[in-house]
Amino acid sequence: REVGRRDATGHIDAERELLCVAQAVEVLRKRVDKMGVAEPIIQPAGSDRILIQLPGLSQADLESARNTIQKAAFLEFRMVHEDSQRHLVRDIVPPGYEIMVEQRDQPDGTKQLFRYLVSKKPEQGLTGKYIKQAMMTRHPVTNEPEIQFEFNSEGATIFADITRKYRPQGDKFFQLAIILDGVLYSAPRIMGPIEGGRGQITGSFTSQEAFELANVLENPLEAPVKVIEERTVDPSLGHDSIESGIRAGLYGILAVAVFMLVYYLWAGLIANAALIFNVIILIGVLCFIPATLTLPGIAGIVLTIGMAVDANVLIFERLREELQAGKSLRGSVIAGYGKAFSTILDANVTTLISAVILAKMGTGPVQGFGVPLF
Repeated sequence: REVGRRDATGHIDAERELLCVAQAVEVLRKRVDKMGVAEPIIQPAGSDRILIQLPGLSQADLESARNTIQKAAFLEFRMVHEDSQRHLVRDIVPPGYEIMVEQRDQPDGTKQLFRYLVSKKPEQGLTGKYIKQAMMTRHPVTNEPEIQFEFNSEGATIFADITRKYRPQGDKFFQLAIILDGVLYSAPRIMGPIEGGRGQITGSFTSQEAFELANVLENPLEAPVKVIEERTVDPSLGHDSIESGIRAGLYGILAVAVFMLVYYLWAGLIANAALIFNVIILIGVLCFIPATLTLPGIAGIVLTIGMAVDANVLIFERLREELQAGKSLRGSVIAGYGKAFSTILDANVTTLISAVILAKMGTGPVQGFGVPLF
C-alpha cells in the first residue's frame, strides 16, 4: 500500500509516508487500549507496515479486534435535497446529488428502506475529523444501542452554523444525513440551532457494533489499513512464560525473606510478616481494579517488595547505631525510625512519581510494569 505521494521522478514522498504510519500507530494504540487488551505491542515494521501483538484474546475478541483495527470510520454530514421525495418520484437526480438508502428496523422485526437524495459533499466540510468524543449509549425509550458524539470547538461552531442556516422555515424542514463509511445511517430533521456540538447516530446496531463504531469514530484513521498477515501463538508458550515469571517472582521474594531472617533475626521475622501483608494487599488491589498480572507486572511487585525491604534495612541499621551509642531499646527504636523517615519518604515519593508517569503515559510492557508499582 502506498501511503505517500510521488514526486516528478516517481519516488514516494518518504516524509509523508512516515507521518501516515506514525499517525496510524497512535490511532490503533488508542483503539486497542479501549478494548482492554493487556500489554499490546503496536509498532512500525518498515516504511508501510505496522506490527500489532494482542495477547490473551479469545476467538470472538480476536474477530472484534480485527474489525476495529481495519475500520477507517470516515464520518460525513451531508444535506438531504429539500425536494428529495418529489425528485425521487420523478426519478430525477440533480447534479451534485446521489441516491442513498437508509435501513430501519420495524417493531415487527422487518426492515424498511427509505431513499433520499443526498449531497455528494459534506456540508461546510463537516466530517469525523472534528469528533472530540464518542461513546455507545442506549435510547431512553427503545433501549436500542446508539452512538453519542461530541464535536471539538471548531466542529461545534460549524455544526451550529449548519443547524442555524437550515432551521425550519414555516412548514418546510431540512434533513442532515449522517453517513459513515459510505453508508447512510440516519437523516434526522433539523428542528433548530444546535449550539452544544452534540449529536447521535441511530441505526440497526448490536451493542458490540455500537461500541466498535464509537471507538473508531473517536480515533479516525487518515489512511486505510488492511491485515496482510496474521499469526497465532500456541497458548502453551504463554503458559510457560507465565509460570517462569511466577517462579522468578517467588524465588526473589523467598531470597529477600531468607536474607532478612538470617541477618536481622527477630526483627527480620517481623519485617517478613509485614512484607507478606504488603503482598496480599497489593494483589488484592490489582484484583479489585482489575489489572492483568504480566511479566513486567511481576517485576514491579518484586521492586515494590525491594523498596519495603530497603526501608526496613535503613531502620534496623539506624537502630543498631543507636544501641551501640548506649541508648535504651525504646530510645533506639524511636531514634531509628525518626532518622530513617526522611530517606524512606524521599525514596517512596520519587518512586511514586515515576510509577504514576509509567502507569498513565506508558503503553504495553512499560504500563504493565508501572501499574503494580503505582
